[in-house]
Amino acid sequence: MDNGMKAILRNSLVGGALVAQLLSGCMAETASSAVAKPADGKADAVSRLCADAGEPADCDICDVRSWYGDGECDEFCTSPDPDCGTAAPVCSYDIVSPLGDTSADLEALSGRARRVTFENIDSLTGTEIEQIIAAVTLEYTDVEGLTSEEIFAEADAGEFFLEPVTQGAVTYDWVRFYAGDTEVGTVFEDGTTRPVASVSDGDLRGCTAPDAPSPDGPTPAPTTESYICDYAPHPFADFSYDLEPGARATYARSDVADIPEVTAEQIFAAARHRDGVAADADLVAAFDISDDDEFDVLRLEVGGAQYDWVRWWAGDTEVGIIFDADAVSIVAEIGDQEVIGCRTTDR
Repeated sequence: MDNGMKAILRNSLVGGALVAQLLSGCMAETASSAVAKPADGKADAVSRLCADAGEPADCDICDVRSWYGDGECDEFCTSPDPDCGTAAPVCSYDIVSPLGDTSADLEALSGRARRVTFENIDSLTGTEIEQIIAAVTLEYTDVEGLTSEEIFAEADAGEFFLEPVTQGAVTYDWVRFYAGDTEVGTVFEDGTTRPVASVSDGDLRGCTAPDAPSPDGPTPAPTTESYICDYAPHPFADFSYDLEPGARATYARSDVADIPEVTAEQIFAAARHRDGVAADADLVAAFDISDDDEFDVLRLEVGGAQYDWVRWWAGDTEVGIIFDADAVSIVAEIGDQEVIGCRTTDR
């Protein structure tokens, strides 16, 4: 309920018709993100949430529902949300795309596409609406003041195609559309509006998106530089069942305080690389991605060199990251038992 309603409220800043379409069936024009207090269609949505919470109609819904500093930028809040920063995503051919070079590479990884238009906007989740708006914003930069119907009209025939993309054990959301007969669109981290790649005339550009600030959040765990895993050369066997580990240690969530420092850094780096754990999260959050709240750390020796393999199961699928020994430099990742070589994004 919260996530869907927040999406509707956020989208009312860009297209007031979303609130009308999804809540009351009436058309409403956009409200400026600069107003300190909700107004017009946005106020209607906020007042309903306030009433549901037993609060006055003009309550600070972000305070009532603890949305300040929750990791999402909510511009509809009465007071400035600390999650809202000024940095915007950047997509460029100078940034390596983790999903190939063209949309044909995406199609090889994608599932069945779902066609959506303004006429069936009711079938969309709040996140899907946010992703469509984000994709249009990345393509056209400025959509402030447009209604939701006008946002859909930016695409040829007013249609978008939503497609799941799966690479190894990682899933992405691809919003594809055409503008002037040119294929464009954006690939997002699953369930978010953080872009990882952008399609421009069928070619893929890599994207970077800043992490939302969280000044009052937990002490950040260690982070590493960015890595791309795209079958770069590696010294290991092609499948994890052919690896021959030596020493092994298993760490559970309850062991966090006792995990050696470098091992803790490796576990967090593995979780962040594979599943997008927030940079400002604490180490405990990394254990959320493991089926049994545990990580195995195994020592490998190949060709006279030593490595550390952080292994866990996600959805009954074996995944993991192989680091240089006692370091957080990533050498390879494992997805469904396949070993894939990794490299830093600057080479």
